[in-house]
Amino acid sequence: MSVRIPLRVRYDGGTAADGVLPLYDGTTSIQGVAQAVQIATHALLTGNIVARATAARSAEFYLLPSRSGSYLVELAAFIEANPAVAGITAPIVYDWLKTIFMKATSRAQPVPETPKVRKWIERDEPFLDELAETLEGSLQRAHRPIGPDVTTITFERPRSQILTLNDATKEWVNTRDVAAGATPLTGHITRFNSITRNGRAFIDQLHRVVPFKPDGDFAMGGLQYLTWSLHGSANELPKSLTINAREVKSATGETKRILLVDCMRGE
Repeated sequence: MSVRIPLRVRYDGGTAADGVLPLYDGTTSIQGVAQAVQIATHALLTGNIVARATAARSAEFYLLPSRSGSYLVELAAFIEANPAVAGITAPIVYDWLKTIFMKATSRAQPVPETPKVRKWIERDEPFLDELAETLEGSLQRAHRPIGPDVTTITFERPRSQILTLNDATKEWVNTRDVAAGATPLTGHITRFNSITRNGRAFIDQLHRVVPFKPDGDFAMGGLQYLTWSLHGSANELPKSLTINAREVKSATGETKRILLVDCMRGE
């Protein structure tokens, strides 16, 4: 026995208003949507991140017949009822997709609606940051037709919207090349996963929290400073670090995340 979870992806504006999409960009977008939904759902059901849209454990995905009007793609996930995914309901899947897709396509901080997704963020937000980064390639393809032919792409659940992709999310998800040189920064660690070594840090120069992970040349001795900064007493000022990092920026030049080259205790 399986639970059927329907999902609509609506293309609006331009030629999409007439119920057609440009062949290459349209099919590329639908493939990107399919990959993003499957990778995200696989992570929800298994707790593991895959880079390719392989068959998700405990779920199967189908493309349903399209309908007239705006160019509308009908999808459905069929999640097997078994102990490994006990408690995974349609509202949780929709909330998960909204949360992770928002993380991957904007600087806005999502506010989950279901306790399960809310607890996951509280427990291991760096996992969601890693998943959002993994989804970027799929979501870049999903955004492909946005422009003169399509103005918005909206993910919908029955009787309500989940989120909308547009010019702004396209600019965010399309990443510039990683900076060749390291930038000196200061800040303190707010989240850190000692297993994956991914985390989040408040960067003084950016005035906000950004995801981070060690770059390939990061000295492992620097991990002690990350945990030192994270575990500061709540009664003390934040334990500041001096950081050298390569910035990863969006197409508009906003810093999306940083790759740590080295760090040490701040002055």
